[in-house]
Amino acid sequence: MGVNTGEVVTSEGGTLATGDAVNVAARLEQAAEPGDILIGDATRQLAEGALELERIEPVEAKGKSEPLLAYRLLGVRADMPGFERRFDAPFVGRGGELEQLVQAHARAVRDSSCQLFTVLGPAGIGKSRLVLEFVESQRDAIVLRGRCLAYGDGITYFPLVEILEQIAADPELGRVLAADAEARGLVNTVSTSIGLASEEVVSREDTFRAVRRLIETLAASRPVMLIVDDVHWAEPTLLDLLDHIADWSREAPILLLCMARPEFLDSRPGWGGGKMNAATILLEPLSEQEAETLIENLRVGSDLSDRVRQRITASAEGNPLFVEQMLALLAQNDGNGDVIVPPTIQALLATRLEQLPSGERIAAERASVIGKEFWRTALMEIGGESSALPGLVRKELIRPYRSAIFPIEDAFRFRHQLIRDAAYDGMPKELRSELHERFGRWLETNRSEYEEIVGYHFEQAFRLKEQLGPVDDELRALAGRAGQLLGRAGHRAYERGDIPAAVSLLARATDLLPPGDRLGLECSIALGYALHDAGELERANEIFSRCVEEAERAGENALAARGRVGRVSVAVITGAAFASPLEATRLEIAKLDELDDEPRIAEAWYLVGNLEGWLGRSELSVRSHGTAMEHARRAGNRRLIGLSVGLPVIMEAWGFGAAPDGLRVCDELLTKYQGTSIEPSLRIARSLYLSFLGEAEAAQGEHTAGVELYRQFGNELFGAATGMSLADLRMRAGRLEEAEAAAREGADRLERLGEQGFRSTVAGFLAEALCRQGRYEEADEWARTTADLAMEGDFDPEFRWRAVRARVLAHRGEFEEAEKLAREGVEIVEQTDWWLHRGQAQSALGEVLELAGRVDQARASYEQAVDAFERKGVLPDAEAARQRLEQLA
Repeated sequence: MGVNTGEVVTSEGGTLATGDAVNVAARLEQAAEPGDILIGDATRQLAEGALELERIEPVEAKGKSEPLLAYRLLGVRADMPGFERRFDAPFVGRGGELEQLVQAHARAVRDSSCQLFTVLGPAGIGKSRLVLEFVESQRDAIVLRGRCLAYGDGITYFPLVEILEQIAADPELGRVLAADAEARGLVNTVSTSIGLASEEVVSREDTFRAVRRLIETLAASRPVMLIVDDVHWAEPTLLDLLDHIADWSREAPILLLCMARPEFLDSRPGWGGGKMNAATILLEPLSEQEAETLIENLRVGSDLSDRVRQRITASAEGNPLFVEQMLALLAQNDGNGDVIVPPTIQALLATRLEQLPSGERIAAERASVIGKEFWRTALMEIGGESSALPGLVRKELIRPYRSAIFPIEDAFRFRHQLIRDAAYDGMPKELRSELHERFGRWLETNRSEYEEIVGYHFEQAFRLKEQLGPVDDELRALAGRAGQLLGRAGHRAYERGDIPAAVSLLARATDLLPPGDRLGLECSIALGYALHDAGELERANEIFSRCVEEAERAGENALAARGRVGRVSVAVITGAAFASPLEATRLEIAKLDELDDEPRIAEAWYLVGNLEGWLGRSELSVRSHGTAMEHARRAGNRRLIGLSVGLPVIMEAWGFGAAPDGLRVCDELLTKYQGTSIEPSLRIARSLYLSFLGEAEAAQGEHTAGVELYRQFGNELFGAATGMSLADLRMRAGRLEEAEAAAREGADRLERLGEQGFRSTVAGFLAEALCRQGRYEEADEWARTTADLAMEGDFDPEFRWRAVRARVLAHRGEFEEAEKLAREGVEIVEQTDWWLHRGQAQSALGEVLELAGRVDQARASYEQAVDAFERKGVLPDAEAARQRLEQLA
């Protein structure tokens, strides 16, 4: 037998191969004695470390100017690596960065605080080695580690799965939890939120609190290092969770250590910004001297020539992974300095993988479909040979690993994500598709709770095959199964308030499910609401409209009604009038009542509550939200229950609620809902009440907390809308320029979201802030903008633009038109129970009449303003109106 290695040309089916490597193998076969195996020099270079060889006389070959070097194979040393490596290579460079990590950990321990430390650096630069060196130097800490997956958008909490299963497998931590009843409850909550327990959906805010309290509980026994790998792949909600832990952990020594590539800051530019307990470092390439030291530490046995060292150093450009893999490639080529240096680390890794023995290469490729972490049983299930794993370990392409997901399985990890990617990219699409489907079915059988991951693998199998040819019934069924799994995961994400994950999962599910399919329609409805909450209003409207059409064609009356309600909910904040949508929604409620459809009835009553509030009927609005809450409770809709608590509190603060009573209600609700998604609304309402009572600084602080909480919970729309409340309390405090800035920012954010309802009100506040500064021309422009934006029936901007223009015209001496507009504003708000606005309208009329010299009539308006402000409990505004009365007297 003759064996040789090299590039060949094959037919598509691989049954015919031609080329110099084949010709040399044929010559070696002809020269071999019976029972002998002769090996060519190229093969010897790749596998000499594991082979027992005897050099024979060179073989003459036709067409070759020189005889062929040949070796007789005497045996294979199964326990030897293909090339030898040193596993005790000293740590090179990074001394300053290591010291910064040590100091951050020391601060966490000394102050019993949470320290957020982020290590940034490109792939292969040495982030993992730095963290490993640091962890090994700190033996006193509990180390918990999770990684973000590079695939499958919407898999938000996967790092928590690994962390929780590490806790479960640790006897010491088990004893800590066994002695603490609250801690056991926290474990149950976290387990439910990440899908490890079959309980009701846990909201985002409850998940955040439970994770934070669990880490704090463990840190009470020993300092905790919470390490999160590859946060550049993290879902936004997971990043918010890490932010939450960093911001809210108290009296607990926690080092929150994150690793990411530099592009992470493109998507999260404010990461760690403004935090006194946060630090970020960027790992720079190794210096030329450090790279040479690394080469010396890693080189294999024989010396390297200066020329080879220089080539490696120049090509690696300070990247340790490139140095290591280049040395490995040289070792595979017998230290031959003439080996071609690939231009990139990706090309280098691809070259290494191509040179592996067939069984090892196939095992690496199939393992790459599973992911960076894989399991022996799963690998065998999709056609990889377990006998190839020791060779891949010896070549430092994979490492044994203790898996938190399958703790009793033999598990492995690719040494670097780039190695996994190179292996995956080396396979044709048809094979990838087949392997994704096979692994998905294995995972569904063995860990069915990971629906997002199973759905991802079925989705990839479908998408890859879809690119290769026509879609048949079998492939459609696979797409349907993927859509079903992703849709269920998306519904759970939406219920727990994880809006970014919900949008991703539900959008993918609807793309996979056929038009008119009931499950697909339900996913479309949920996607519409998730997009609404995310502020993607145009896209939400498109989804709702398409859903209505498909549901009507399919005869799905309840889903069609639900789609129409969703469409109205978008229309009223993008330019529609309020009165007719209110009537239309009440008609849909009547239809849904007949169908006894509790979830949809709850959604419709919630919309009714919003519309009534925007029409100035705040007391009726609160009652309708109460009805929505009752139906939501019967339907088990936790998200809508929360909304039906939070929004009415805001509505009451602006509307009929008196300040002292409202503040007391907010305090009572905070004892129940602190740390939940209801808290931001309570904080904003509380800031208004504090402002009404004259506590300006406390109001500002409370408002800042509310806005930050909206951000943490991913509610961009409501967060942008707080521009109106911030402008209001700053104007009341006399900080007019700051009020102007708040209103401008809010209006800009809402415009970017394509929102109009809130934006028209914020524009009115901007006009008022400018008017109070005496900048009448600018105020007039913004008052006209407010009038253009105001929707029919939306009393706030309708009254506010009139009040501002009335003041502007009065200062110009155009008293007749000014009085007309001011009285129209009074008439608008007199039909509402919003006492603050009624007082403001009377104050505007009083100012116009005062400037016109009609003192008695002005006095009457100011008196009515005082009555309205006192009924509401707005002390500064009431005092300002009284001062006008005193000056008139």
